[in-house]
Amino acid sequence: MIASLKGEFSIVRCLVDHGALLDLTSKDGRTALHMAVQEGHAEVAEYLASCCPSSMYVETKSGRIPIQMAAALTSERQMAGDRMTRYFISLSGTSRMLAHMDRSGRTVLEDAVVANQIELVKWLIQEHGATPERLDALGRNGWHHAAMMGHVTMIQQLQALTTTNTSLDQADTWDLWTPLMYAAKNGHLDCVRCLLELRADKTKKDKLGRTAKDLGK
Repeated sequence: MIASLKGEFSIVRCLVDHGALLDLTSKDGRTALHMAVQEGHAEVAEYLASCCPSSMYVETKSGRIPIQMAAALTSERQMAGDRMTRYFISLSGTSRMLAHMDRSGRTVLEDAVVANQIELVKWLIQEHGATPERLDALGRNGWHHAAMMGHVTMIQQLQALTTTNTSLDQADTWDLWTPLMYAAKNGHLDCVRCLLELRADKTKKDKLGRTAKDLGK
C-alpha cells in the first residue's frame, strides 16, 4: 500500500511477485489500487488492476471504487485520471462500472463532471451510454454538479450531447434547487450567464419560495 501510494512501481512489482495481498484493505476500505489511483500513479494502478481485477470493484467506506477516484482527479493529475478511467473500462467492461453508485448516489460520470474532465465525459456519454440526466441521492443531475463548480464549458457540453432541455431546469429533492440556483448561490456569474443563454427558467422557486436571483444576492 505504501509503495503504491508513493508510485514506486519497481517495488510494487517486486512485492506482487512475492505474494503481496492486493485485496487487503485499510480501515477506510482502500486497497493498494485505490492508493495508487488517488495519487495519480497511472502505471502502478494499471499494473495492480491487471494483476487483481477484482480490486477494481472494492468499495471504500463511502462506497467509492477506484474508477470514481480516477475520474475525480483534477489539476496536474487530470490526464492520469482520464487515462486510468479509460483503462479500467477497457479491462473490465462498461455496464457494471458505469452503474456503480457511492453512498451519495454519484457515479463515475458525476465525478468526471465535477473534475471538469470534458473529453472524458464526452467519451463516457457517446461511447458508453452514460446518462447525465440520472439523479444522485439528492436528486441532482450532471447540470447541477457542473453549475455548483462553475464549469461553463461542461454545461455547454452536456447541452450539446442531449436532445432535451428538461434537465437544465431539474429541481433537486433537497431544496428544490435548479442548476441556475446553484450557480447563483455559489457566485459563478459566467455560469449563470451561460445557463440563461441556454434558456434556463429563472422564475423557478425553491422550497422556501426563492428564485435564483434571490439566492445570488
